[in-house]
Amino acid sequence: MTSPAILNVNQLKRISSGGDSLVEATSLEICEGDQIALTGASGAGKTVLLRALALLEPIQDGEIRWRGKELSHSMIPKYRQDVHYLHQTPVLIEGTVRENLMLPFLFKKNFVENEKEMDEKIEELIQLANKDASFLDRSSDVLSGGEKQIVALLRSFLVDPSLLLLDEPTSALDAEATRNIESLLLQWINQKGKAYLWISHDANQQERVSTRQIIMESGRIVTS
Repeated sequence: MTSPAILNVNQLKRISSGGDSLVEATSLEICEGDQIALTGASGAGKTVLLRALALLEPIQDGEIRWRGKELSHSMIPKYRQDVHYLHQTPVLIEGTVRENLMLPFLFKKNFVENEKEMDEKIEELIQLANKDASFLDRSSDVLSGGEKQIVALLRSFLVDPSLLLLDEPTSALDAEATRNIESLLLQWINQKGKAYLWISHDANQQERVSTRQIIMESGRIVTS
């Protein structure tokens, strides 16, 4: 039985201000449970594709269908909650790890009344990340690159997206930090209804984290 589609992209095209085609005539389907590695040479359009799917890049042509429906303006707030883009160098606010994890819930659409339940969820995630409770009180400006990636991932998990768009999340990390990030994501993907699209240039990592590989070349998907 085919898993339900989270996202369908039909003939997507994104053109730079200079007129160069960065993503051209690209079609893609991402279903629940998909663990997709996205590869290709530098400049092939991988990051632009992820940013376009996250609505961080303007789209000149093509169609995005979310949960079987063409994405409309009124659907965008829910779409942004369901589809998350994670940069390889995440931005954290000044303050503690806990304050960074609670940041999404300062916005009205994510407001939670029961802070005790949220604290329990945060502590559960911290344990999954092999960190003790004191990690929550550390300042964001003293965290290593790997620790910042962990905080960014946990922050996304708390909002409960269905699809993560991962832009080389471990490219600048050492082997231990890389395995921590991979472990967190492999635990997350085991939940019902989740999927990720992961840019990686590491063939060994692709084997560890993906069940399907996609190659981009000159702004379009050539192998899926």
